[in-house]
Amino acid sequence: MDTRPSHPPSRGEAIALVAVAALLWSLGGVLIKLAAWSPLGIASVRSAIAAFVIGGFLRWRTRRMPRILPRSRAAWGAALGYAATVVLFVWATKLTAAANAIVLQYSSPLFVAIAGHYVLGERVRLIEWSMLAVMVVGVVLLFAEQLSPTGMVGNALGLASGVAMAIMTLSVRAEREGSALEALVTGNLLAALVGVGTWGELPQLDAQTLAVLGVLGVVQLGVPYILFARARFVRSAPLKQSCSLCSSQSRIRSGYCWQSVSVRA
Repeated sequence: MDTRPSHPPSRGEAIALVAVAALLWSLGGVLIKLAAWSPLGIASVRSAIAAFVIGGFLRWRTRRMPRILPRSRAAWGAALGYAATVVLFVWATKLTAAANAIVLQYSSPLFVAIAGHYVLGERVRLIEWSMLAVMVVGVVLLFAEQLSPTGMVGNALGLASGVAMAIMTLSVRAEREGSALEALVTGNLLAALVGVGTWGELPQLDAQTLAVLGVLGVVQLGVPYILFARARFVRSAPLKQSCSLCSSQSRIRSGYCWQSVSVRA
C-alpha cells in the first residue's frame, strides 16, 4: 500500500517540520547525560520505544502492520545507517563532551554534500561550500583538543555517527514516506537488538533514568523522525537551508548540555 500523502508539504511547511524535529532532537545530549546507565542500554531501550512509536503511527496511518524487512537497497541503507547513527551517538555522548558528540554528528551535511555532488551530480554553490568549510574547521578543532584517550574515542564515534547519519539521510530521500518510516522501524529494532542483553538491568534503574528513557524514545526520537520523514518530500530544499537547520540544532543541543549538566565524560 502506498502511504505517500495526498498533499505533500510545501517547501516552507517541510522546513518548519524539520525545525520542530530539530528542536525535539536537541534534547538528546542532556537527556543521555542524565540517564545513569550504560550507552548500549540507553541506545537499545530508546530505540525499542521509538520503534513502537513509529510502528504505531504507521499502523494507524496505513491500517496495516509495518513491514519489518525492507524491500529495497535504499530502505536497507536507511535502516542500517539509522541504527549506526543512534548507537554511535549515545556511545560518543557518554565518552566525550556531549557538545562535542553533537557537533561531530552534525558534520553529516558535509558528507551529504560530497556524495550529492560527486555521486548524484547535485550542484553545490560557493556559499554552501564555504559553510561546509567552516564545519570542517570545527571538526578539526574538536580533534585538536587536549582530550583523554577516552575522549578521543568519543570524538571518533561522534564523527562516525555523522557519516552514518549522512548514509541514512541520502537513503531516506530515495524512499516513499511510508517506506522510509518502515526502514526507521527496522533501524530502531536493529539498534534495540544490539543492547538487548542489558535489559535485565532495567529493574535496578532509578526512577529518573526510567523516565528519561521514556522521553528519549517517544519525544526525542520517535516523534521527530515521523516529522522528518514527512518533510523529506521536498527534494529541492537548498543544501544551505539543511546545513543551517542542522547547525542550529547542534547549537541548541550544546547549549542545553552546558547549562543543564556537566558535559565532560
